[in-house]
Amino acid sequence: MLSSVQINAHNHWVSVYEPLPNERETLFAKYEVTPDMLEYAIDPFEKSRVELDREANITLLIFDVFVPNANPDDDITAPLGIMITNNNVITFTNAQTNFVNGLIAELLPKFPNQNQSIKIMDLVLPLLMKLATAFFPPIRKADSQRKALQRGIRRQNNHVSINQFMELETNLVFILTSLQGNVALLQQLKRLMGSKLTTPHQELLDDIIIEAQQGLKWLKPRLMW
Repeated sequence: MLSSVQINAHNHWVSVYEPLPNERETLFAKYEVTPDMLEYAIDPFEKSRVELDREANITLLIFDVFVPNANPDDDITAPLGIMITNNNVITFTNAQTNFVNGLIAELLPKFPNQNQSIKIMDLVLPLLMKLATAFFPPIRKADSQRKALQRGIRRQNNHVSINQFMELETNLVFILTSLQGNVALLQQLKRLMGSKLTTPHQELLDDIIIEAQQGLKWLKPRLMW
């Protein structure tokens, strides 16, 4: 599925959900996407990183997002593709990450249509901030559950509690890995694009890095026992 929303006279946000063959051709012909970069963007096993195609002037961000699930024990992270081309910002989602489109829809009303001062990064950076800080509530919740289970295990060696504890530990380690990848991605983005950003954009990117690092600093000591 493919849809496009105009940000200003020249730029669009393009939402791509598991593209069909004809939609892939549209991305190549109309939205400045290359075949190799598309494959990176839709790969569900990609790790957090920045991928560049300097010839086509494409920057692809693979950012791990926290994916809430109806069952708290099944909360996971998954890669989201955010591609920046000359005239477009393109998000690549699947069944796990499609909720991100709702976050973007919340941001779009802040951009007056046809306003030439609006830039692509005015959408990308606030989205990254939302995604970075979305890790905090589930981390705190899982840590509280882990502490409660620890107390129960100390009082009584219960196999169910031990299994639940190990599942929470696994989830927290998985989140830690995603946070580490995201921090590295954001720092790489700053090195690659920092000089090209406006001062407000540079400051916002710095804030996002700080937020992502805070999540990492808060979680890491809790897994070092």
